[in-house]
Amino acid sequence: MSVWFIGAAVVGIIAAVFGVLLVRGWKSRFEDPDAEDRVRSLLWSTGSAVSVAVVLLGLGFLFASPRSRQSTPLPSPAPIHQNVFPALPTGNLIAFTYPRLGTGAINRNSALVVSLKKAVNPISVFAGDRVKDDAFFLREKTSGKRVELSVTLSPDQTVLVFKPKTLLGDPATLTTYEAVVGTGLLTSDGQPVANPPLRWEIFVGKDQDHEAPSVLATFPRSGTSAKNVIAQLTFSQPINPLSVLFGAAKIETQGKNVSLSIALSNDLHTLEIIGTNPCGNNTCGVPMWCFDGLTTYTLTLPAVEDLAGNRAKAAVTAQWKTSNELEGVTPHVVSVEPKLNASGVARDTPVLATFSIPMSATHLPSGSVALPADWVELSMRNIGLTSKLFVAHAPFSETTIPIESVLTSELRSIYQQCYQPCIGP
Repeated sequence: MSVWFIGAAVVGIIAAVFGVLLVRGWKSRFEDPDAEDRVRSLLWSTGSAVSVAVVLLGLGFLFASPRSRQSTPLPSPAPIHQNVFPALPTGNLIAFTYPRLGTGAINRNSALVVSLKKAVNPISVFAGDRVKDDAFFLREKTSGKRVELSVTLSPDQTVLVFKPKTLLGDPATLTTYEAVVGTGLLTSDGQPVANPPLRWEIFVGKDQDHEAPSVLATFPRSGTSAKNVIAQLTFSQPINPLSVLFGAAKIETQGKNVSLSIALSNDLHTLEIIGTNPCGNNTCGVPMWCFDGLTTYTLTLPAVEDLAGNRAKAAVTAQWKTSNELEGVTPHVVSVEPKLNASGVARDTPVLATFSIPMSATHLPSGSVALPADWVELSMRNIGLTSKLFVAHAPFSETTIPIESVLTSELRSIYQQCYQPCIGP
């Protein structure tokens, strides 16, 4: 029972007694000459009691009410960082790297990508025709030998594509390298991109990639889609960002070029195009962006290239039509691996979640998944009319077992609607 309720009851009782005494005293003052003095004394005493009760009630409310009046905030999930590493401070300026932690072995002729949150100062990158050692280097772990690299910057100087000048690895065995982003790599305003340096392992397989990239899937597939859809192309290989972003894509409608928002997923496999017209809020109250309604869009990518330098055999095109409607269906999880309450699972086993509808592959902000691990890497891949979220992570500590993974409403569907954590297995 709350202090407020008890106090109100006490005041009510005292007020009732006060009323009874007042009525009886008023009647008796005409029958007994001395009654008026007695009534005045009783009323004074009762009034004093009411005043004391009110004061006590106010003090009780002051000290007891904050816990009952204010809503208790939900506990925050464990810190989580998308595409960053345990050595990085919270304020790091790296958006993502490829290959990433949790990525399998890359091909011997693959390039490497570092994407930044702010533009880099080119002077901090180059030393003549080579990359400065304190900016970025790659070395074979066993021998310590450094790899000679060339680098290409994006037009906005936020993406660096590093190309080894000789083949990586060994045709006979898997080879491990260490990649390092040093404190000498600076943003345009002089901030170190990574301080302390960012270090991670890269595994190189025995093969080279000479296969031209192709489109495995597009969404929407056919027909007409709601105007809050995200158009999507999924490629067979990791794509060089410089070949599909930064003006490389041409989008037309009714014979006119249009400017839309284009993004590439952190595993470099999925390109997403989103409208630029505000069109209300989604199920989480977050603004959505739409294409024009009742419009046909055509996307053309003239020279798609993968990280091994292979070009698509022809220009890549995609087309989608919009209605004037908004799609509000919310996604839910239909299956998870490992299964709920599974036992005997290795501590570094990736988590895989399958969603009921296609999901955005580029909207995976920090906090999308909570796991008690030193680092967590997320990637989303659409397969048919569903999506699979792949969660690589550092090995769990024995002290954190049993493990609880939490998917949050930060995840978005292909229609920009929030994942509902309470729906699904």
